[in-house]
Amino acid sequence: MLFREEKALTVLELLAVLVIISVVLGLAVKMSGFTEYFHLRKAKDELLSLVRYTRHLAISSGQNYEVVLIDNKCIAVIKEGESDYVRVLEVKDNISADYSRADKRLPFSPIGATNGAGSFILTDRNGREWRIIISPTGRIRTEG
Repeated sequence: MLFREEKALTVLELLAVLVIISVVLGLAVKMSGFTEYFHLRKAKDELLSLVRYTRHLAISSGQNYEVVLIDNKCIAVIKEGESDYVRVLEVKDNISADYSRADKRLPFSPIGATNGAGSFILTDRNGREWRIIISPTGRIRTEG
């Protein structure tokens, strides 16, 4: 009986190929800006949650609360007339935040309404934007 010599890859060779493929795919995803989109979306979800939380807090406590843009990286919730932060949100380095009103404050009354419309704008390094738009009645919606 004759034995044929079979050619096959060893487990070590297969593992080396998988490592090389993973590194190349990881670099491709990083360079495509795909992850920045998800960071922007996450920041939008967190800010939207913060705005809704503030509105709910104003309604449930019967007092005025505000969402305040401290700088383009930090957004806080404060009780009107106080300086202590109730909750703080810090956005990632590659994302900047802005608010459309000059005073950079979004107040909510005990009925859940605001004293004027406004919108938060989140922008990443590539110029992609998400907007959180708040109507005078307190209705909150997003665009992006």
